Formats: sequence, C-alpha cells, structure tokens
Amino acid sequence: MLMKRSSLLATIIGLVLINLMMATSVHSQFPQPWDMISTVPYYLAAPIIPTVTGTEITFVRPADVDSLPYHDGMTMREWIHYLNALGTRYMSFTEAYYLDCQYLPDSVFAWYPELLTEGRMINLDGNPVPYGDYGDDNWVFCEATPAWHNFLLRAVLLAIDAGAEVMVYDTPQGLERCFCPYDIQGFRDYLKNKYTPEELAALGITDIDNFDYGQYLRDAGWTASSLNSACNSGQTSDIPLWDSEWIPYQEFQLRQHWASLVDSARVYAQQRYGRDIHFAFNLSGWGGAIWKLARWSSFTWIEIFYDDMIYPQRELTIPLVKVCEAAGRPLNPMTSPTEPFSTSDLGRLQIAELYSNGGIGGPGISSYPQNQLMIPYFQLVQFHPELFDAQPDGEMAVLYALASARHDISAEIAFNGAGYLLSDLHRTFDALFAGDGDWMDDELTVNKMSRYRTVFIPNQAYLTETQAAVILDYIAQGGVVLSTGQVALYDPDGNPGNWSTLQSLLGGGYQTYGSGKVYAWTQSFCLDYAAKRGVEEPEAENIRNTVAAVLDTLVPPWIATDFPRTVIFERRNNPGTNSLIYHLINFNYDPGTKQVIPEQNHQLTVPILETQSADSLAVTLYSPDDYAGHILASPTQMLGQRLLYKRATSNTITMEVPELKIWAIIKIEPGKPLQRPQAKLQLADELDEVHVINHQPVFRWSYSDPNGLSQVAYQTQVGTSYLWADSTLLWDSGVVISDTTSTTYAGLDTLADGTSFIARVRVQNSAGSWSEWAQLGFRMNTPPTVPQYLNPAGGILTTDYPEFNFFKCSDVEDHVDSLSYNIAIYADSNLTQLIYDKRGIRKPVGDYDWVVWTADTLLPDNLEIYWRARSFDGYEFSPWSPVVHFYRNFRNDPPYPPILLHPKDGAPTTLHPSFTWENGGDPDGAVDVCYYNIYYSDDSTFTTYYSADSLGEGGLWWNAPEELENHKP
Repeated sequence: MLMKRSSLLATIIGLVLINLMMATSVHSQFPQPWDMISTVPYYLAAPIIPTVTGTEITFVRPADVDSLPYHDGMTMREWIHYLNALGTRYMSFTEAYYLDCQYLPDSVFAWYPELLTEGRMINLDGNPVPYGDYGDDNWVFCEATPAWHNFLLRAVLLAIDAGAEVMVYDTPQGLERCFCPYDIQGFRDYLKNKYTPEELAALGITDIDNFDYGQYLRDAGWTASSLNSACNSGQTSDIPLWDSEWIPYQEFQLRQHWASLVDSARVYAQQRYGRDIHFAFNLSGWGGAIWKLARWSSFTWIEIFYDDMIYPQRELTIPLVKVCEAAGRPLNPMTSPTEPFSTSDLGRLQIAELYSNGGIGGPGISSYPQNQLMIPYFQLVQFHPELFDAQPDGEMAVLYALASARHDISAEIAFNGAGYLLSDLHRTFDALFAGDGDWMDDELTVNKMSRYRTVFIPNQAYLTETQAAVILDYIAQGGVVLSTGQVALYDPDGNPGNWSTLQSLLGGGYQTYGSGKVYAWTQSFCLDYAAKRGVEEPEAENIRNTVAAVLDTLVPPWIATDFPRTVIFERRNNPGTNSLIYHLINFNYDPGTKQVIPEQNHQLTVPILETQSADSLAVTLYSPDDYAGHILASPTQMLGQRLLYKRATSNTITMEVPELKIWAIIKIEPGKPLQRPQAKLQLADELDEVHVINHQPVFRWSYSDPNGLSQVAYQTQVGTSYLWADSTLLWDSGVVISDTTSTTYAGLDTLADGTSFIARVRVQNSAGSWSEWAQLGFRMNTPPTVPQYLNPAGGILTTDYPEFNFFKCSDVEDHVDSLSYNIAIYADSNLTQLIYDKRGIRKPVGDYDWVVWTADTLLPDNLEIYWRARSFDGYEFSPWSPVVHFYRNFRNDPPYPPILLHPKDGAPTTLHPSFTWENGGDPDGAVDVCYYNIYYSDDSTFTTYYSADSLGEGGLWWNAPEELENHKP
C-alpha cells in the first residue's frame, strides 16, 4: 500500500519524533511485565507537546505479545492508548524468522504447540537450525510452514488490536537453506507449474511428484556444512539447480508469504478499526536487494553502515534517499552515523540529508542523541510541513534501473557516484526510478523524463525494452542524455538488447538525434568518482572538471554561487502554494572536532518558477541551527528570517545567505518583497568631512526602514579605499547587537593627519535584513604651522599699547591669508594666570611676511609678561609657540617709603649713630634706581632739620658725620 509522503510523514514523525515521554511516571501507572512488552531505550529529543518529557520509545514485539492470552493483549492496548494520548505512536519491530526461546515463557508453546513439532527451519542434514552464533536457544523458523506463517499473522493482528500502526520486520528475506517438508513440496509445485514434463526431464527430473531436492543434493555429495560454505562465499554455481531454480523458488515463496500476511493484516485493520497499517522490511545489501519486498512496503527501512561509507567525507546517502522517494517508498533508516550519547554533528547532518531529499523518520536505533541539539531539527519538520510537502524539482535526473541493479552491483555504485558528482558541481538532481517489471513495476515514461532537460545514465547496462524506447523518444523530443560506462546493452534476463539505435547513440562521444543531444563517456567516471571522492581528491577533481566541461557546454547550470562544493543544494517545489524550496546542507565536516565548519556571507543566484515573478517574491530562510539547545513551545517561535534579494534576470534572483551552519531552507513564494533598511552616515561634531580633527571620530547615522521594522544590529568599518577588496581595513566593529545609531572609532591605527579614509555602516532590521553599506569619505585635517620669531621677547616695554608680531604661518590645505592667530598673555611663567586671550588675529592681506597685533587693551603695568601664539586654519589650532616674555612699564611710579630699621624709635643710640633701612620697593623697580635722602631733627615737627641728600645709588645705610647732641630725642 502506497501513501502520500505527507500522510506517512505524519505517522512516522509521531512514531519516532516522540514526545519526550514521562517514561518513569508512565511505567509507574501501568503494570509492565517484561514478558508482555519489550522496551528499547531510544534517547530521542523531539517533542510534539514540549511540556511532556521522557527518554524512551517502546517497540511492541508482536511475537512476544502474541505469546500471551488475549486479555493480556487488551492490557497492552490500554497501555498503548494511554501513550497515544501523549502523542506517541507505536511501531512493531520484530524478527521475521527466529524466537529467542531462552526468554520466552512456557506459555508460548502451550498456546502454540505446533511450533515444537513443525515450523522450524531444517538444514540439509535434517537438523533444526539455530540462529547464527546465538546458540541453540534461538530457533529459526521457516515461512513456508503454516505453523510459523499463522503464528506471525496472529501476532500482527494482536499488535493491531493493541494499537500498533507500523510493522517492521528484521531479516525478512529468509535464509534460503531450509529443506523442511513444506519447502520440498513447494519446490515441486513451483517446478511443475513452470516446466513441462519434457523440460523437467531435460533438467534431470523424471518424477516430479516424488522429487526431493534435499535428497537430490545429498546424492550429489552436498552436506549442510559444504552448502553453507558455498553460499557464504558466494560460490554457488556448482550447486545443482541452485541459482537457476532453487533461489527463484525461494524468492517466489517468500513474496507469497509476505503478500498473504500483509494483505490479511491491512484488511483486518480496515474492517475492524477503519485505519491503515504500514509495513516495512529491513532488507539491506547491494544488488537492488532493498526492493525485493517493496510491493508490500509503505517505506524503506534499512540498515546503513555509515562508518564503512566514511560518512560524510566520502559517501552520502542523498542518492539513496532520492531513489527511495522516486520509487514511492521514502527512506527511513534504521541506523544513525553517530555514536551513543555523542554531541557530534553527524546525527544532525543525517536528518538534514534525509528530510531535504524526501526521507522520513530518523535518527536510527543505533544512536541515543539525548542532547537537545536534535530537538530543533524535528521541530522544523513538525512546525513547517509546507517546507517538506513539496515535490522534487531538480534541474537534472539520474536514472536508476532496477534491472541493472539486480544484475550488476556496479550499477548501484555508479548511480551513487553520479549523485555525488552532480551534488559537488552544485547541480540539483532527482532520481528516475525504472522498475524491472518483476520486483517493481516498470513505470518510466517520456512524460516523467521530460520534466528534466537533462538525464544522466551511469552504468545502467540492463534495461527493459520499454525503457529503451522511452529513452530514445525522450532524446528525439529534445532531451539531453549523458552516460558513462556500459549503458543499455542487455534486457533484464541478460540477453542482448534489441535497440541498436539507442546503443549506437550511447556508444561514445557527442551525437544528436531528433531534437536532442547525447554525450557518452565510455569511461566509468561515476563508478570511479564514488570510489575516489573524499579519499583520492586529485583524481576526483579531474573527473569533476572533465564532466563539468561538457555539462556546462550542453546545459548551463541553474545555480551560481560562491559556496564551496561541500555545500550541497536540493530543489523542490510546492504547486499548491506556488512556492519554491531550496535546501542547503553544509557537509564541511571536521572529523577531528566532529563539528561542521560554518559558512558565512555567500552569494546565491537561483532560477525561480515560471509561475513566479522576480519582482514580487517573499524570500524566507529557515534553519534549525538557530534554535539549537531550545525546546520551543509553539510554531510561532520557529519563525524564518526574511532575506533581501535582487532580480538578476527575468527568471533568476540573487540573494546573500548570511550564515549556514548545517542546514538551511530557503522558501521563495509570491509576496511583497522585503525592502532593505536604510542608513545615512555622517560625522558627529565636525564642521565638514575634509577637515576632520578628532582622531577618534564619532560616526552617527540615521536609520529608516520601509517595512516599519526597528534596527537590531549594526556594523561599522573604516578603510583606506572605496574599493574595499583592495582597501586596508583599519577597523571593523563586527556585528554589534544594538539599536544605537552612533559609534566611536576604536581602531589600533591612528588616523594620520592629511590622509583620506572611508567609513561605512550597515544596519540590520528585526527581520534579519541588512541595509546596503552607507559610505562616507573623510580626510583628517593637517594643522597649520607654529608661529615663529615672536617679538617682543625680553626687554622692557614702556608704550601704552605694545605691538606683538611674529613670522606668518603656512597651511598645506588653505591659502596663508585664510589663517587666523591666537595670542595668549599670562602673568606667570607657569601660564596659570591668563591676562588676555586674543583670537581672530589676521595677517594683513598682501605680500606681508609678518603678523602684527597691537594690544587693544591696557596690559598690567610693572609686570613680567609671558605670551605665546598659535595659528588656526578654521578647523584646528596649531600647537602653541614657545613662550617668550618681557617687562611692562608704561609710566614712572614713586617708590614706596623705606622701612627704618635702626635706630629704633625712642631707643638710645650713640653720638655717632649708623642709620639703616630697608628698601620699601618701587613699582618700577625693574626700571628705576632709588636714591635716598635722610632728614633728622630734634624737633618732632621738623621745623628745623638736617639732611643728607642722594645717599648713593641704592644704598640702605648712612653714618652720621658729626656728633649728635646728647640726651635729646
């Protein structure tokens, strides 16, 4: 039974993307005897209802359940329905051929005593067969026996009653070496229906009614041991009738068994419960083995051995996932590439690869990703089904012919290699599945092929006659076919194909046919690429270049990008919403750190749908990596980021992908295009942009957004050229999460005077869109020169309004006549007592070399004046000149009275006293020399007195020349 992927996806998502169930509390509410239910720890983290937590998923094993009385099955049903209420769905996973009898209760054989007497697999020596190396307690059963077939059927029905929705069987292919009576009789019937008595006689069988193939082999000298050795080594050609008749009978009987069981179970589920039941079979191996029971499968469940693949450096599972989707059996891998409890990125890569190519389920039972990093990957699938309910829409297709895969293992390897090769060339591709008419119907049509302008056919040597005719018709109608190795040589039975025209076209080189083109390489490039990719890169690179040279000439690529080849693109579309989906997966995995190395800021140009207009699109990017470590409460918390785009041509658009960690999805749909926010940059506190004086300039910008969104981040850079690719980057602020609209230069390099620079800023709005860079050129101002030859410098100035002069200054950016000058006058040498500050002094216009300024105010008299000068170009002052000084004395002031020291007032003295005094000072002391007159009298009114005039220049003492009268004041 086939289903739409969206319906099956919902079932599988509910099945393996479980609720983080409250396993412990659930176990405590219901009895769980271990002979009723088998629980496998499955440390998944993918909630449907995030408030519910837990760590287990339970596999119902039908054989175990069926070993109990029916009322216990009803207890099991109550249990499962309780867990269904939490959003957990059940999958039955059981062995198809053996029972582990060591752990089975005795009631099994009490209820099914026929299993003791029949049903077991019997080897060529007539003995029951144990299961591999597990010992005699593991019994292997034969599907040809009614006992085992009916046991399995009853187990399935009871599992359905219990509530299981998916039934998966391990080792369903049988062991092909049973010689029980049912197999012996079945082989007789098979041969009797296939051949006439004459044909049987030609095979050496004269009495078909009594023919015993086991005895036939024993008579030929074979034993169970020799038969097993031959089969295990693949050397079966010497076993009589084995390859030609016994193996085809085993496959026929096997398919009869499963067809009966599956059909009966589906009818039962529909009639009793009105619901579907899904089946899958773990069929691993090459040679198309996974398709042996595909007619009865809803999806493909297989073991993938990722370690052997050297995943993801050498091999990917993209081709496998694609071909399963093309066959209508989406892949649900049983295994995972990551180790238990690992925090590597391998598990996340697997989920991205799986869901972007039409797969379902995951991660496999070999991993226990308990960490929360897995949660967002499943939530993205759950919250945004519109991204996954889309059909493949690659620019090319790769043909997978089941007849070729069944005959030649290299056909499958080459198919994978073609997928790797196209992915590495950034060519999106889909798989074209061509059934063999036996295991799967042959449904390849010209209409299916014509969806693609190019079809790649790698080493598909076996085709049906219908497939050969369809391919030829596709070419005639204008299709392009590329092929490698041997192609279209045989029919499914191995006979030479009867289609010489196609064989001639695919024989090598470039040819045309009808309106189409063919280029055939006789070399098996795709087979080689599968072996060399990631391990022998020089050879792999040669193959890429060889194929790309031809491919690009015949069919120019759809995608143009600067992403490295480790980023792989997948393209899908959703006709219901007229949307186009591009998946981007980053496989740049570092096995040392076990992490994917992120990519940032890459350009991507892609074609849009014919039904879309490049002028009216909404482009949104989704990534589960943005939510790593979070359990989200609702879909609204996993919003996408709108991207800006520009129209490249009428049917292509270009966008910038800001970051790709592991997985990103771009949805392109009709809508109002997101417009960039805008920023206008300017310098703060500067007169203009060509005379910047602040060596740590402040940049300000105005922000506007036509979408009405607010600023959430900015980035500022300063460089030396508008050609940023050639510019020396002096400072990069990096992305700053802030709504501020200014920032200060913080580069390590000083912005040199007289040098031009470029600043730019971009802003981001709340939708995640960046503006274009807003740029501003600016030049650092060069200060004018320092005034020289200052005058007056030293000496005494006696004029009322002294004249100050110095030699004119120069300026590299302006004419000298535009300069002005500043003179500062101080009363102290430390320049702390400013007397006068004169600005705006200008040199006389004309051919004058000196700047002259006459003081326009009286300066303090009798003072040592200190002064300096500087020039000003209208933006910035020069440094100050050296300080000079002079003494100021524009009028003669009387000296201050001397201070008499001896003799003291009223004190006795000698008849010839010596008079001494202290200079009282002179305001003009720096200019004048004081002379002293002494007046003395014995009359306090100085009516009469004696004097001594002009007593020496600056003298401070005098001796009386004659004896003074004694005893008189």
